[in-house]
Amino acid sequence: MAAAVLDKTFVLRCLLNFKYRGKTIVLMYHRVLDDSDLENGVVQSGLFVRRETFERQISYVKDNFKVLSFSEFADILNNKKELAGISFLITFDDGWKDNFTNAFPVLKKHEVPALIFLAAGFIGKQSDFWQLRVTRLCNLLSEKSGPDDFFKKISAGRPHYEHILAMAENSDDQSRQDHVFMLLSELKQHPLPEIEQFIKDLCNIAGIDPACLHGTDSFLSWEEAALMKSHGIEFGSHGVTHEILTRSKPTVADELRQSKSIIENRLKIKISSFSYPNGDYDDFIAEAVQNEGYETAFSTQAGASGPGTNPMAIPRINIHEDMTNTIPMFLCRIIGLW
Repeated sequence: MAAAVLDKTFVLRCLLNFKYRGKTIVLMYHRVLDDSDLENGVVQSGLFVRRETFERQISYVKDNFKVLSFSEFADILNNKKELAGISFLITFDDGWKDNFTNAFPVLKKHEVPALIFLAAGFIGKQSDFWQLRVTRLCNLLSEKSGPDDFFKKISAGRPHYEHILAMAENSDDQSRQDHVFMLLSELKQHPLPEIEQFIKDLCNIAGIDPACLHGTDSFLSWEEAALMKSHGIEFGSHGVTHEILTRSKPTVADELRQSKSIIENRLKIKISSFSYPNGDYDDFIAEAVQNEGYETAFSTQAGASGPGTNPMAIPRINIHEDMTNTIPMFLCRIIGLW
């Protein structure tokens, strides 16, 4: 069994070298969780890895490739330097507290640098992204007594509420989760104020206190971020409100400017990198990011970076538990086999 795994890993590593030699692979993580985190919180499956999976991946990358700091990566990109082999850059989006409690100890242990993009308006606060609040709201609604009549009553004639009704009519967990996912996908197409109004209206109709939608999930404190900075972790901006910028073009400049200012003032560092919330951007957004003084911007498009990479559209590979929990799976994900 061990020999078979080693053979697979060797073949996949050869494929990786063939595809990406001379390039930098930027890995995108969100959350690194242990068992207690998974038991107590609401987590989207595509946004986390288990701590043991993360350590396995970091150890493998460190032992087999060069891992760059963001400063090294930016220098290579700006000066169009050629690399002899494959290098990696480790990034995190959002700035969750588990980046400090679970990821940071692993990074320190293996002496691996990383870049964390902070959603500045959430750092140091006990508030959650709207996606988590909507998911918790759906879970609370599913516990209502007499669900069928209740759901039919609140769903009648209201946009997006057909998924709320469908959750009542499907008893299995997977069907409910599927409809939550579809609801979140639909809401993403709207500006943030409309999403917040949807949450407020649904809470009012259902008699649910919006305050109870903020769960145990929380973000870094500024003190934790400062401690990580003192150990070589670098930071970039992920906006203030985490709003999808292509849905809010009139306020994009303010969002970019404020997030940069907040992080720079709090951490006493220069912020030159940005990560597009949800990975959504277009030429207008990329130009706005550059105009606000950012030198690099990271997308969610898969691929690797080299001398000709657009610094406002740096590709990354999203790493999450269900597709990368073994090293062969991890390598397949990076190569693009799934």
